[in-house]
Amino acid sequence: MSHARLIQRVPKTSDNVYGITTVNNIPGDEVCVLYLGGNDTNSGRAANGNAKIIEQDILPDLSVPVPVYAAQYTVNTGDMAVEKESNFSKYGHNFLGSPRAYNSVWITEQNLKTVLKNDVLPRVVGRSGRPLSIGSAKEKLDKLSLVFDGDFKALRNKMTLELQATLIERGVSTADSKALVQIIINNSISAKDFDTQYIDELFDAAILPRISDSNARLPLTVAMARARKINIVAHCHGAYVAQKLEEKMQDKMQKLGYSPTEINQILSQVLVVAHAPIIPLGVSKFRIISFTTARDFLANRPNNWVKKYVRYKQSKEKEIGTDWLQPCFLSGRDGDVFIIRNAFNPAKNGRPSIGEHHRARYVALEGQNDIGVFMSFIAGNVLKNGIENSLKKKFTPLPPTSELVLGKKNRAGMRGLFKQLQENGIKFMADVYNFAVKQRPKVRAKKPVLKTPELKR
Repeated sequence: MSHARLIQRVPKTSDNVYGITTVNNIPGDEVCVLYLGGNDTNSGRAANGNAKIIEQDILPDLSVPVPVYAAQYTVNTGDMAVEKESNFSKYGHNFLGSPRAYNSVWITEQNLKTVLKNDVLPRVVGRSGRPLSIGSAKEKLDKLSLVFDGDFKALRNKMTLELQATLIERGVSTADSKALVQIIINNSISAKDFDTQYIDELFDAAILPRISDSNARLPLTVAMARARKINIVAHCHGAYVAQKLEEKMQDKMQKLGYSPTEINQILSQVLVVAHAPIIPLGVSKFRIISFTTARDFLANRPNNWVKKYVRYKQSKEKEIGTDWLQPCFLSGRDGDVFIIRNAFNPAKNGRPSIGEHHRARYVALEGQNDIGVFMSFIAGNVLKNGIENSLKKKFTPLPPTSELVLGKKNRAGMRGLFKQLQENGIKFMADVYNFAVKQRPKVRAKKPVLKTPELKR
């Protein structure tokens, strides 16, 4: 069973040489920063290192210091491959065959027949409509994991019965159809079986006090103000944690009696600055502002046309150069995300620097290129402005991204740069669409929105 622990940065003393203390919870009305780290945040030392980044890079530039907390996880993230990939399927971000060794699909009562048609049958029936050889079908099905969200046994039985009936109708023998169905049964997982204990513990300690006192709902204005006072920094797996905290927050507010409109209003006041996120973007009701690089090969990506386009261009860089991806900003359904080609100079062997994924700071770092430094400063501005907004005596809604990116100097120039990033994002998505049309002319590629105004919050 997984667990989570919260540490807080405190002044160092002779009795506390590391300057950290364990806390049971974060006060619901406190302005603070909560750092949700990556896979390796499995020790107090790692969590403390994350908190020190905020203490060193952010706090000195604030009008007043704020408490800094960091989460430590005791969870085997190495066993979460199915859970994380099915999360892309859950939100509709996977719409290409996966190049990886497995696929994970999220199934509900509503999409079961679609999954059967699009994800299961193509692994046992060829394009001609004839069944594949049993050996080939078994090999393909073995790479598929089905995650059922709902009545597990009922949904799985419905899937297997419909599959077996289809196979027999296509001429597959009863024995072979049963063997193939058994693979589906063996590879089926209930979403309820995922180990979310550490998420539950973090929710109770850090999020629940923002929306409830003594298990009772708060007035809307109070809940919105409390939500606005927490600023989350998430790296890699931490972005996944943040998304799951949001899901729990929505479920809990429904149970507490908040209306759908009120829930959206409250969620919109939670700021998350996400580095190398491994989650579907553009679906969160939190304000998640993300920063990622195309040379980060460690972050999980959705299997879609954006990923395919980026990988294709990277494979052709010796011929076409490296200017195919200009620094850009996407918004709306594509997520509020800043994308650059690379943030660090390559390693001596020519491979991408590990800094593309692991080094998320708000100051210039050794080996970082000019674009990488620029993005670090933008991320720092977003976080600092979010905290300063939280510190206002009277509740003030979170400003738009175009204001959060501004520093203390040359604000007009920064506005112009941000506009250019938006325009680059429009062009990038247009290039992706054109690439998809040329690659798969018979497939209806969903055309990206070529106008990317910021969402009204």
